[in-house]
Amino acid sequence: SRDLTGALKAIDAIERKQPASPIAANLRGRVLLQRRDLAAARQSFEQALAKDPKFYPAVASLAGLDVLDDKPEAARARFEALLKLDPKNLRALLALAELKARSGGSHDEVTRLIDAAVKANPGSALPRIALIDHHLAGKDLKAALAAAQAAAVALPASVELIDKLGRTQLAAGSAEQAITSFGKITSMRADSPVGYVGLGEAQLAAQDAESASKNFKRALELAPESPAAQRGAIGAALQLKRPQQALAVARDIQTRHAEAARGFVVEGDIEITQKHWEPAIAVLRKALTKADPAQAPARLHFALVQAARAAEAARFADGWVKDHPNDALFLFYLGDVALSQNNLALAQQRYEAVLKLQPGHALALNNTAWLLARQNKPGAVALAERAVKAAPGQPALLDTLALALAGENQLARAIEVQKTVVARAPTVPAFRLNLARLYLQSGAKALARPELEKLARLGPDFAGQDEVARLLASAGSR
Repeated sequence: SRDLTGALKAIDAIERKQPASPIAANLRGRVLLQRRDLAAARQSFEQALAKDPKFYPAVASLAGLDVLDDKPEAARARFEALLKLDPKNLRALLALAELKARSGGSHDEVTRLIDAAVKANPGSALPRIALIDHHLAGKDLKAALAAAQAAAVALPASVELIDKLGRTQLAAGSAEQAITSFGKITSMRADSPVGYVGLGEAQLAAQDAESASKNFKRALELAPESPAAQRGAIGAALQLKRPQQALAVARDIQTRHAEAARGFVVEGDIEITQKHWEPAIAVLRKALTKADPAQAPARLHFALVQAARAAEAARFADGWVKDHPNDALFLFYLGDVALSQNNLALAQQRYEAVLKLQPGHALALNNTAWLLARQNKPGAVALAERAVKAAPGQPALLDTLALALAGENQLARAIEVQKTVVARAPTVPAFRLNLARLYLQSGAKALARPELEKLARLGPDFAGQDEVARLLASAGSR
């Protein structure tokens, strides 16, 4: 049990022994946060900072409270004040970059902040990983690859960075280069599963399932509980058309965790992959009886539908929802099913049921907003704004917000939001197309034309060229 009163007494004792240290005041603030006494927590963190203005944990906690109060500028000012005192503080530099990303900063603005963290801390892998991940999140594979290559050259002994390079090479479609990178890890750390898992994944991408299978087997010998090694071994076995080998991995998970659903769900997924619907249904029913069935209800419903047992699937869904009304995961899945069937009313009902259970569920908020906007119903903007607040900086969620704003004739703001979307994910053509549509909707043909021309230059790499051509014609010539 959490004895918060006892914890506060212990912290008082620490403070009596170390009156000049910020540690006790910071600990007290954390306990007060657990009590949900935000005002008192803020006061304690301020006391910690008064004792040591460079004490990062207190700065971070106060910035977090500022963000909760919807004051991102105040949070940013705290990190900037710390950086004046300690210009190379890595955590503050990265926190400032994350804050900028979450509060609407462009891809380039965030890049500059993380670059500063790399330059200030050239011997640390952390800011280099943050830079690679930032470019990957923005779908800028070229920049991610350049950052990963530079990182591996700068810190050649870092297994973590070589692994990140290999994964970036895989994301960029360079499987052979990834094989070389992961091979280095197996030479450097033959006792770690990391290199063997990566090597196996790269070999699968290179259509060498036989070699991949051997490397996943080695990874499982080193780490039998590794989900990545288990997934890889199953994937390689299925590519090699050895389903029994894949099932052996699933049954090993069941043996190790007999009371958990996961091993049974994995077996069900293998049977689904083979289109063996009846065995899948049988094992997924077993999964439902285990602790934390998680994805089992959704997988069972899918298998029943695929087995042409639609009526049974509907009865199962109704029964499960009735008996497990708080299963938000299954309700969200049912919303997606309804959406795929273009049953917009039912999809909205399912997502709204999720929101009753989890009001901050970003995807349920986003999907409901999208449905309302599509049907020209009121309330889309408010829901989209809540989605963006729940998961700040996500281009897909901001894209929905722009759609909702346009639907309510807030075109100027819709365009500004969509410009942010394109800045954050410049290589996603659909987002640029939406920006061009908004420009045209507002009558700004001269602004729409260059966006459409960029899309036209993609040629067959973008499937929406028919619409691009139609919109270009409506935008007129230069």
